[in-house]
Amino acid sequence: MFRNLIILAAIVLIVMIVRNRLRTQIPPIKTGDKQVESVRCAQCKQFLPKTSAVSQGERYFCSADHLKTWQDSQSG
Repeated sequence: MFRNLIILAAIVLIVMIVRNRLRTQIPPIKTGDKQVESVRCAQCKQFLPKTSAVSQGERYFCSADHLKTWQDSQSG
């Protein structure tokens, strides 16, 4: 029984590590024949084209609403 729990925990840990590594890679976004640099929204962690992003300093956001939400969470 204990051995099965250890094996299950190891499998869960491996899956979590793989998912985390895949999630942190920034995928290029293709538009036609050229690639567009993508950035990650600091609020919802969604990737979007840099040209569509709202930025403040070195942080990028997918919308002005997410920028405001992030600012509100940082001030309080």
